[in-house]
Amino acid sequence: MLASQLKNPNLTHFKTTINKMSQTLCKSIAIDILRIVKLFKAAQENFKGLIPDVVGIEKNANVLISSIVKMLNVSKELAINLNTRSDELNESATNLEKSAAQQVEFLTNIAGVVEQIDEKIGELKESTQTNLDISLATSNISHSISKIANEILDDINKNKI
Repeated sequence: MLASQLKNPNLTHFKTTINKMSQTLCKSIAIDILRIVKLFKAAQENFKGLIPDVVGIEKNANVLISSIVKMLNVSKELAINLNTRSDELNESATNLEKSAAQQVEFLTNIAGVVEQIDEKIGELKESTQTNLDISLATSNISHSISKIANEILDDINKNKI
């Protein structure tokens, strides 16, 4: 602000106009633009500081810093949540891997049992076929013996008459 006393009324009016314009600029923009610059430089390291006794756009600078702090806090919470979910997903994947290995082992055991059953069925089939062959042979022998016995009886009965 210009404070000296002038003798020329035009210069006095000009001085008054400049002083009013300076006051208006201080109210609408800032008293000291360097305060905003210092705030933004400090914000490069952390967002804890705000401009005290704000004027003009300094209010907006404080609002901007506060908004950035809120966004960073939300991002931090999201990152923590994501990390927790990632740990849970890793644990689930490990459990799934273990479960799959157990199922593979179980299915391998079942395959071995099915193979043994198949072998036993093959053996049983062979045994059944052998028994069937023996039964058929026995039936044939029995039938032949019965036929011979009937023939002998027929011969005996013919000789008696």
